[in-house]
Amino acid sequence: MMKALLEQVQQAHESAEALAAQNAELAAARQQTIAELAATRRELAVAERAAGVLEERQRLARDIHDTLAQDFTSMVMHLEAAEPDLAAIPVGARQHLDQARRSAREGLDEARRLVWALRPEALDQASLPEALQRLAQTWRAASGVAATVTITGTPRPLPTQVEVTLLRVAQEALANVRKHARASSVTLTLSFMEDTLLLDVQDDGVGFANTSLPGALSDSGYGLTSMRERVGLLGGALTVESTPGEGTTVVVEVAAA
Repeated sequence: MMKALLEQVQQAHESAEALAAQNAELAAARQQTIAELAATRRELAVAERAAGVLEERQRLARDIHDTLAQDFTSMVMHLEAAEPDLAAIPVGARQHLDQARRSAREGLDEARRLVWALRPEALDQASLPEALQRLAQTWRAASGVAATVTITGTPRPLPTQVEVTLLRVAQEALANVRKHARASSVTLTLSFMEDTLLLDVQDDGVGFANTSLPGALSDSGYGLTSMRERVGLLGGALTVESTPGEGTTVVVEVAAA
């Protein structure tokens, strides 16, 4: 009788352990299902946001082509038509007209690049390092400030949105250098890491205290706000590091895929 009772107790104990193990497995499966559902929701949100961004980029490309590009084309044509009469005007005025013609051509080229960059196939025929090299060359010629590009790591193909974002951030950062930094040199460094891309734009200008960002770099200015919004769409981060008299560095970190 005692033996049978002990066997029943043992069986009950084993059943309780099996039930506990089964409950633990069910709880783990439930947690995994919840995690998978959350991941699916995030993926759907990212896909919806990407679709919205793509549609907006296409709309902007059309608007730029139909307005800015056409206006710059008209300006270039009118200025070139006036060339035969330039010999009759003072040298100073002629220089201003020459500069206006160059600026109009540069504006037309940039409008065309913007249209190209906003489309889905934006950088299919040129890598980001090549685009940064061209940007530095153009900016150097326009500003008279030395600009170099350094690439570290192994370059590889990147999603179009990543390349376009980093190129536009570089352009905005260089624009701020030209307006505010009074720098003698700028270095753009693009670092290809395993899962991350880093872009640094570093100048040797006057710098500033981080508590009071100047002009277009301030939180209320379009420059930094625009850069942060672009980077934020990729889930990345942008920081500005500066010390008075020691220059400024804009650092962007985004996922490589």
